[in-house]
Amino acid sequence: MPIKILNDISSSSNEVIFSSIEYQNQDGDRYYTLTDPKTKFEIRVKYVPNFESTRDPNRYECILFENPYLIAENDIFEVYENSITGRFGWIFPISALDSNENDFIENDSFKHYRHIAYQKLLEFDYSVNLSDTKDEYQISELFQGISVCIISKDEIKDLGGFKVTDYALSFLVHGFLLFKDSFKGKKSFKKEIEIDTLRKGNHKIKIKRAAFDITRNQYTNSLFVEHIYQTENILTKYILLYQILEQFIQEYGDSLLEEIITEYQDKKITKNTLKERIGKLQNDRVLVKKPFEKAVIRAEVKQIFLQKCTFLFTDLNLSINQNFEDAVYDLRNLVTHNYRALTGKTDELNDLVYLFESIIFELLIGFNEKPESAANENTFTEQKNVTKKLPPKPVTKPEGLREQLILYWNYFLQKLSIPE
Repeated sequence: MPIKILNDISSSSNEVIFSSIEYQNQDGDRYYTLTDPKTKFEIRVKYVPNFESTRDPNRYECILFENPYLIAENDIFEVYENSITGRFGWIFPISALDSNENDFIENDSFKHYRHIAYQKLLEFDYSVNLSDTKDEYQISELFQGISVCIISKDEIKDLGGFKVTDYALSFLVHGFLLFKDSFKGKKSFKKEIEIDTLRKGNHKIKIKRAAFDITRNQYTNSLFVEHIYQTENILTKYILLYQILEQFIQEYGDSLLEEIITEYQDKKITKNTLKERIGKLQNDRVLVKKPFEKAVIRAEVKQIFLQKCTFLFTDLNLSINQNFEDAVYDLRNLVTHNYRALTGKTDELNDLVYLFESIIFELLIGFNEKPESAANENTFTEQKNVTKKLPPKPVTKPEGLREQLILYWNYFLQKLSIPE
């Protein structure tokens, strides 16, 4: 679907849909004419660049983002994908199309991508409100506040399939949110240092396909695709992020409980062993470590998180365990049970939640990529001696026992949950 005007600037009662698009160059005056064949209403969109590409626009894909941080005209970045060597594409604010003053104006690749961006955007399924009537518009007036990502399909084909939501977390690391009908991005964190580093760097960002599919999980889809996660309240962000760990904990616990039940039904363990193993499932501090055994988190991020937690707890005259996973759990307990102690510690909590966000993103992006042999040795002892799971043998009233244990487990999980 092409661009659609929601309000009636055409003085016609009919809906305005610009399904006809024509590029014109009249003595250096370059513009696109957008026409609605049904109402005959038309507008012009000024073409600012001094370069016209001959590349086939069908070889490219256009994705719309928003970014509350990177909105300057020169916030233009080459995009690279983690598993391929060639440039994946470019991402830039819409304002970069309306000016010839940015630092990349003479970049041969960017010249082509700018021209293609005009073509792809004006064919985009996009609804716009225009408050005034005039003959010619800048493209930024139609796509106000948008960041544009143009990627090469020639590069995509080497990936064996491309789904932009697989890269949503990698883009979000740099503040880019998939655009969803209206702007939802919030400046929750103080990211001046990170933004300044990006701007002073080589203007290249690398994205990586997330091993965890956020769209297949209702909760993560609501957070990072529907953007429920976008809030200026730091405490709310922390709670929403921690619930991801809670979900992993529940899935792990349910799986382990099923194994224990099966072993008992197969008469491989006694009732006392059954009770002992279920008792170990109540060890909250051990359970929270399990998700981190599935992915590699950058050592420097874990170290800084632990240091900042240590400084905060020391300042509050509270004790803290001196390893990363325990610090994650200790902070959870502090926020859940003693949040009043954090009065006046807004900056410290902001820093920790910002780091925790990076940790959760890295966990999801690299989930299940860590070899089992490299997993943390601080695991349940029965995991090292688990008997190979066999089909359960018929036993008397197995469902009664199973239901009773699952009810017990669900009661235990309630103790882990952070109240809303």
